[in-house]
Amino acid sequence: MISKKKYLAALLFLIISPWFVQLLVSGFEWWWLKSLGFSLSNIWENLITNTSVDYLFLQGDSRVEFGTQETGPFYIYQIPLILIGFYALFDNFNLHKKILLGWLITALLFASCFTSPDFSNDLFYFLPLQIISFLGLLKIIDIWKRGKLLTKGILTIYALLAVYEMIVFFHIIIVHYPKRLLVM
Repeated sequence: MISKKKYLAALLFLIISPWFVQLLVSGFEWWWLKSLGFSLSNIWENLITNTSVDYLFLQGDSRVEFGTQETGPFYIYQIPLILIGFYALFDNFNLHKKILLGWLITALLFASCFTSPDFSNDLFYFLPLQIISFLGLLKIIDIWKRGKLLTKGILTIYALLAVYEMIVFFHIIIVHYPKRLLVM
C-alpha cells in the first residue's frame, strides 16, 4: 500500500513537470483528430520522433505556443529516473505495472498515428512516462536511505542539479516564454 506522503509527492512531481506546466500555459487543442496518418512508415517515423531524446528532454514541440524550444516536456534529470523507473516497472511485475506499461504502449501508438511531434497528441503518453519516472525516484530515495556517505553525497548533488534545472525552467516559462508569445 502506498502511503499518503508518497501520493502527495507523486502529485507534486506531476505538478512541477514541464509538460504539465506547459499544458496549463498553452491549453489543449482538438483539431488534431483530423491529422490521422495511418501508413505504417508514418507511424514508425512518428514513434521514433515521439521517443527521441531531443523531443522529450531538449527542445520539445517546435511550435512556440506549445513549447519553450529550450526544454522538452520532461527535465533532463529525469532521464536516469525514467531508466530506473523502467527497471522498477519490470521488477516485481504485478497487475498495476502491467496496466501502466499497457497504457504507455497504447498511448505511444495512438500518438504516433497523428502528425508528430505534437504536444496535444503526446499528452496521452506523458502521464504514464511521468509515473514511471516517479517509480525511478522512489528507487533513488530507497538507495539514498540505505546508502553510504558517498552515495548520499552523489545523490544530493543530483537532487541539487534537479532543483537547478527546475528553477531554470520556471525562469524560462515565466520570463522569456510570454515575450515569445507576444511576438507571434
